[in-house]
Amino acid sequence: MRTHFDPEEAEEFESAKDLLVRRCLAWADERGTRADEAMLAAVLDARHRSRDGRLAYWDTRQVRRFLLEWIPRHLAAERETLASAPENLLTLLRYLTASGLRDPRGASLAELEAAVAEAEAEFPAALADPARQGIGRLWAQTALDNGFVLDDEEDMARFQHDVSSGRIQFDADVVEALLQAEFGGAGPDDDRAFSQCPIALPTAAELAADAARSEIVRQLTALTGWVGKDGRPLTKAGDLRAADARELAELLDIGEPDQRARTSGTREATEPPNAQKRNPEALPGTGERDPARPTDTGEGDPAHLPGTGERDQWARGSTETPRLDLLLAWAKKAGLVRVLKGRLVPVAKAAPLLHDPEALWRRAFEAVFELGAAICAPASGRVGFSMLVTAFDELLPDVLNTMYSLPAPIPVARLQETVWLACQEYFLLDFAENGSRQDVWRRRVDEDLLVVFDVLSRLGAVEASHGVPDELYSSDLRPGFVEGIGELTQDDLPLPPEACARLLTRLAEPGPLVSLTPLGTRAVRERLLADGRDAPLIGELADAEAGELLGVIAQHYTQETAVAELEGWLAAHGGDIEPLLDAIRACPFRTRASAMLSALTESLPDGRSMRARLRHDPALGSLVLTALLEEGELGPEDLTAREHSLLLAEGMIILLELGGPEAIVEQLRESAGRDAPEFVAEVLDSGHPAREALEELRVLVYEPMLARSARLRLVPSPAPGSRGRANGRGGKRRR
Repeated sequence: MRTHFDPEEAEEFESAKDLLVRRCLAWADERGTRADEAMLAAVLDARHRSRDGRLAYWDTRQVRRFLLEWIPRHLAAERETLASAPENLLTLLRYLTASGLRDPRGASLAELEAAVAEAEAEFPAALADPARQGIGRLWAQTALDNGFVLDDEEDMARFQHDVSSGRIQFDADVVEALLQAEFGGAGPDDDRAFSQCPIALPTAAELAADAARSEIVRQLTALTGWVGKDGRPLTKAGDLRAADARELAELLDIGEPDQRARTSGTREATEPPNAQKRNPEALPGTGERDPARPTDTGEGDPAHLPGTGERDQWARGSTETPRLDLLLAWAKKAGLVRVLKGRLVPVAKAAPLLHDPEALWRRAFEAVFELGAAICAPASGRVGFSMLVTAFDELLPDVLNTMYSLPAPIPVARLQETVWLACQEYFLLDFAENGSRQDVWRRRVDEDLLVVFDVLSRLGAVEASHGVPDELYSSDLRPGFVEGIGELTQDDLPLPPEACARLLTRLAEPGPLVSLTPLGTRAVRERLLADGRDAPLIGELADAEAGELLGVIAQHYTQETAVAELEGWLAAHGGDIEPLLDAIRACPFRTRASAMLSALTESLPDGRSMRARLRHDPALGSLVLTALLEEGELGPEDLTAREHSLLLAEGMIILLELGGPEAIVEQLRESAGRDAPEFVAEVLDSGHPAREALEELRVLVYEPMLARSARLRLVPSPAPGSRGRANGRGGKRRR
């Protein structure tokens, strides 16, 4: 029983959803708890169609998302059904906990119950809020509320006619707003993100010490202290006075030479004249002007970034030292200093940060994503244009997410290639017309990315090195078999053919490499979690229940990380594996129990010998036999009659879980024919320990099969020449 499926695993998810809903309904019925099939399915659909897709992971955020965002936006149903959503959600959350399916990294059941109660109070208002609807849901709900049947084409045609003729009233302004939101992508971001591999981190004390050693942390602390309580005067242009700039540069040990050589020239020579974003006036998700369309204010009037009050980096600051310009911009973005009445002054609320290097490091890291214009500023002249700056706050997170959890330093060349392709997504560029300039733009992007890594290295988020890249980063650039991926064709390559060819040449030689430091890894992980993504941390399951631990590592951990997580759990629980085995025995889903047993035996040094000893375990024996047969350690001739019967039952139960009753009926029709009922009866009498699954098999397969057989039983016909007598000895007709 998996609780996580990739978006393309549609059939597998639907089968798992049917199984979960079926079991939850039976569980709720035994306890007299309300559970509606359609609403339970909607809960699981909502979690599947999310950033992480973990059906069994729930916290306050996910509770509120389902009740206050998902249902108002996507779900049209009768009002009574909609009103049952909080109660149905509670039923499913309680069932996930009771059945051992809950992801322990989420909230506890008590916390979830409190979250549901809080969201339930807001639920009616959320349902009634027109702004929370999707345009599809608005029309579907309107049809339902007016008595139309959504699945009836003729009924829906009448509904559309009634809307067009004005017999059904609607708010045109609301419809227009929802249409704009729909096409503008203003809704919640539910696109599935890639799953991340589990990572390990040093101790909190080690991370704090790393933060204290950060060059940028020391410089920001010194800069803020230098500003002093009274602040420092600024020129009319908003710069430090030249003498103050030299004094500060000397204090921070920032030399005059610019470390970021740029291609010289003018803005007109390098800016693509036809550059235009899909939305030419604003960057996605911001109110800022697109730097591809700069305001030309002349040599003596530097442009300003709208809404910030800060100088545009087209123009040089009076400090004449780009690193100092960057640090000043960084200190402002981090909330350490601000401009007040012509003076640079400290921010009083930020004072505690100056005595907490780790907290200051976190603040500085978060500020990086707003510093694109300062980091990628030109060295001199009016070179100005930078594609990377245009989407800096979106591309930099993608770059860092790509670096996250990689087993070896990644070549900068590979990141440069993908960033260049991504930059082109933000512009409509006619390379046929501007072919001579393409190399200039590309070189600028490559240089900007190197500068970004230099800045992050000084912060302590990235470690830079030099060498021949690991084969991992070139193995998927050519067709052929790749370990861990499989056979790649030309269409499977991750980049265009010309980019792959370029990279294969570059990656064959030594070059710059980068990797996240432990501080950088932790910071990126925190951003991933805030984005609703799954980012496992080795050691976070040490306090989990045994079954929940095995369920998570079976689905989300690699072999190596599963070993580390299990070792940590055993160390925290006295080294006793019996609770783990008991959790597998108690698991009501055989597919999940099989995966849990495999994760356990493959992670223990003596796992295989332990598995052999479990062959005769009443609850686990059939799982062990299945594994031994699949691996060729046993053959059919090695099994006893009882083991054959148990294996037959195990296979049928697993097929029921994976494909539902229809899959079993279809297989039995092909393999057993008229003997199918006897075949199932043998399974029901096998003594298999999964009693709940056997009962499900009896109710869903065996009894309907008997009923169908009874309905289709043939009545013997009289033999030819008889007069309806059963023995056929009637008199002959006279001619």
